[in-house]
Amino acid sequence: MNAESSITYPVLFAGNERRVDISGEVYFEVAKDKKRPFRVFVDNMKVEVLGTHFNVSAYKEDKDISTTLFEGSLDVIKGADRTRLVPGRLARWNKKKENLENLPADLEEAMAWKNGDFVFNKENIQLIMVKLSRWYDVTVVYKGDMSGLNFSAKISRKSTISEVLELFQLTESMKYNIKGREVTISN
Repeated sequence: MNAESSITYPVLFAGNERRVDISGEVYFEVAKDKKRPFRVFVDNMKVEVLGTHFNVSAYKEDKDISTTLFEGSLDVIKGADRTRLVPGRLARWNKKKENLENLPADLEEAMAWKNGDFVFNKENIQLIMVKLSRWYDVTVVYKGDMSGLNFSAKISRKSTISEVLELFQLTESMKYNIKGREVTISN
């Protein structure tokens, strides 16, 4: 389970399914059981699994819910939309457009949190700071236009927030200031 995530499940899986409800981001390695499929419910979306390795990311503040498949196969269902994933694919539900897409996945990025890293691929500083604020439990304030501030990096989660932000500041495209639990980002 990643930062600010939760999972709810019964003490014992009874009946003809293994059901869990999540929020945030959770990685699963599920044992095969054809008689009792494994089902993940998140924000009125369902992921049906027989046995596989996959990651679900569904933070409330994110614009998408994504399921990345590493091994096996699974179905992602949202209302009348349904897509089957094979390894290396990503199902993404766009909350605003209300559509389900089946896309190539960046497996390194999807597994980064589980492997103890942050991975950013040409990601806007505001999206980066959402992830950093979850991990370091800080509030972020912006001064100036952040639309053109995109970064690529692979950084250990063992780093302090100052160490992470210092790397971005070295590009001379932004500055940061930390006071208590508040981080100010400016350009």
